[in-house]
Amino acid sequence: MVTVPRPITGSIGSRIRVVLGNDGDEWLLLLNYDDGDTKWQSKDWKNIPHTVAKQINNCTAKDRNVKAVDFGADGAWFVRGVKSDGTGGHCWWGGTSGSAQLSEWCDSPPVHASFGSSVYGAETYAIIQGNNGYALSGNLHDDLSDRLKRIHSRSKTIHFVRLFSSGQYLISDQEGLEWRLHNEHITNELQRNQNGAVKDIALAGDGSWVIIRDNNFVSSTGLDERLKSALSRFYSEQRRYGNQRSAEIREAKATNERERLERERAAQEAREAAERAEREREAA
Repeated sequence: MVTVPRPITGSIGSRIRVVLGNDGDEWLLLLNYDDGDTKWQSKDWKNIPHTVAKQINNCTAKDRNVKAVDFGADGAWFVRGVKSDGTGGHCWWGGTSGSAQLSEWCDSPPVHASFGSSVYGAETYAIIQGNNGYALSGNLHDDLSDRLKRIHSRSKTIHFVRLFSSGQYLISDQEGLEWRLHNEHITNELQRNQNGAVKDIALAGDGSWVIIRDNNFVSSTGLDERLKSALSRFYSEQRRYGNQRSAEIREAKATNERERLERERAAQEAREAAERAEREREAA
């Protein structure tokens, strides 16, 4: 019997994290590769805050994958890293009024943080703990805080929250999506559900945007070509890895089935031969 290879689980889009800064030329991209045998993470960026780049480089130097990251236009930032074997989890952050909450929560279940700004330009933050815990700055839109309160009270899952400038936001949770976004093109695209669930979204200060779905991404004009090329290449490579691994799994299962049928056939023939021999002895 041959060993059935490990499947590649999760959609392609679920292994992508993208953050945009003031415009489409300021970006951070995390890609979590999986070829079925090995998992690895690539980290790439352009014109992001020095403190964020430095901390990501430190994570790489200490064999940590970045599990959560965000930064805001006013200097707030957050990074959570975990070693490849699942140990060594730690958080780093700076420039945020949510520091006290992060200090309290970062040694507990996985924490994610997002930063934006209010309509008056003040920092906004949303901190998600585990599947259902949350803490918010007091200047977020009531619709977002009310939804989080409802999801929490019903013990449902908060997938992610993304905050942007001028009070804009998007939340993905067990009940679906809700957003408050000013750009008509991005809202129209979000309403098109035929291309798979939204796995991430990024919106720059100048209005450039990208939506990550299970099996494709959609972006606005003004997004750096290097970023778009990296995303296209990742989807293509992961589709190839997935198709190849699926074929390997099918072949392994087919081989095991052929071997099983052969063993059954051989066992049946052995039983029939034994029965004939017994009958011949009795006849003698």
